[in-house]
Order: sequence, then structure tokens, then C-alpha cells
Amino acid sequence: MSIDYAARVALGAALLDEKRPGWVDLIDLDKLNVQSSYACVTAQLSGEYDYYTGMQQLALTHGDDGTYVAHGFNAESEDWAEESDDAPEGYDQQDAYDTLNTLWRDLITGRRENSAPKV
Repeated sequence: MSIDYAARVALGAALLDEKRPGWVDLIDLDKLNVQSSYACVTAQLSGEYDYYTGMQQLALTHGDDGTYVAHGFNAESEDWAEESDDAPEGYDQQDAYDTLNTLWRDLITGRRENSAPKV
């Protein structure tokens, strides 16, 4: 089994499009870090630089099987990988964070480029 992080990020972006229109322009890509509770997508959008506040504002649940992870805002823990039958072989949390960071940056950059006025 592999984890489809691109699908998760797409799901998270769709949720943000619905609940926080214009969110793309509020993310500081230089600070974006899914692994940081102060610089992740939801923390930056919370107004308080706190992931938990942002998570609550979106009515998401935390934990390895929660909707926060399912929407690409976080990765499963190392404990989950050791204990779960659903974990892919060789799961590495840091690799998951790196992948999520890249996907969020690419999505946001792409949307910004597509919405920029054409000269």
C-alpha cells in the first residue's frame, strides 16, 4: 500500500477553497513547513500561528486516522507506521513531511501563477 499524498493535498485545498476563499494568497511559502505547528498551512491561516486553532476552524480531527491527516495537513506518526497494518513498507515520517511540503508549495505556486494577470 502506498499513500496518495497528492490526493490528500487536493482534498485539503478543496476544503480551504470552500471554507477560506483566497487562502492561497495568505500562505508565506518561505515559512511553510507542514511539520511545524506554527508554520503549517492551517497555522498560517489561523490568525494565531497555531495549527490546532486552524484545525478547529476547519472542523478537522487530529490523530493518525483523523481528517487533519486525511486532508494533507499532516503526516502519520512513526508510531502509527509501527503499529498499523495500513502503513506502507518502509514508511518514513520525514519523507512524508518533505512530500507534503513540496505538494503544498507546488499547488500554491501553480494557483498563484494561474491567477496572475497576463501581460
